[in-house]
Amino acid sequence: MRALPDLSLYLVTDSRLIGQKNLLSVVEPALKGGVKVVQFREKSMEAKEIFDVAMELRALTSKYNVPLIINDRLDIAQAVDADGVHLGQLDLPVEKVRKILGANKLIGFTVHNEAQAKAANQMDVDYVVAAPVFRTNTKLDTRGLLGFDGLRSILKVSKKPVIAAGGISLKNIAEVVDMDVDGVVVVNPIMTSDDPQLSAEKFVNMLTPMKI
Repeated sequence: MRALPDLSLYLVTDSRLIGQKNLLSVVEPALKGGVKVVQFREKSMEAKEIFDVAMELRALTSKYNVPLIINDRLDIAQAVDADGVHLGQLDLPVEKVRKILGANKLIGFTVHNEAQAKAANQMDVDYVVAAPVFRTNTKLDTRGLLGFDGLRSILKVSKKPVIAAGGISLKNIAEVVDMDVDGVVVVNPIMTSDDPQLSAEKFVNMLTPMKI
């Protein structure tokens, strides 16, 4: 039986947001500030660089006893012995990934609507990420946004832990927490912060009332 980690503050990386900074110089203070899960997601790196950085992140997250999840790349997850992978709707089939990873690794799965959340109930995934809740810097088009109503509908039908993602900030997190989500994905507010540790601490303080 897989032990589910604390999903409350879930950091997703994006090196495009940090300029010339080293990714670990952002992630480590964020871990000190209370980040509970790190998902390594990089769209602009070649495979070798992804592997090299993932190895460094594996050592760092192990130091803080925090799970490392690899976005999409099953091969990288295996190569660095990550704690799991995160899959989107168009990624490899969950059942195939589970067969390869084995029973002890985590699988997260993105859902965009109630129907997909219902389908995920029948899959061997450990949690779902409901996205996008709000507009983000990379998704300016408001069509397809869940909003509070869409998130509420997913929470109503999901039998899996639900993490809210997409435009989560200190300005709207209180309302999201009130909906009894199991966690929130944070990207920009930590990745672009001049003080990632302080930013993470502020989120932790806001997350204190959560049911977990």
